[in-house]
Amino acid sequence: MNKSSMKELFEENIFERFLILDRSKGVGTIKEIIDGFSFKPIYSGKSD
Repeated sequence: MNKSSMKELFEENIFERFLILDRSKGVGTIKEIIDGFSFKPIYSGKSD
């Protein structure tokens, strides 16, 4: 998928939430959840 395709998905509000994952506490650790409409964080996990 190219950047312009992703941009279209973001602009059309296809996604309600974005999950940002990392491996700080194991594979698939949720680092942050971002609202798909306001793009404001609704959850921010603490990384040790």
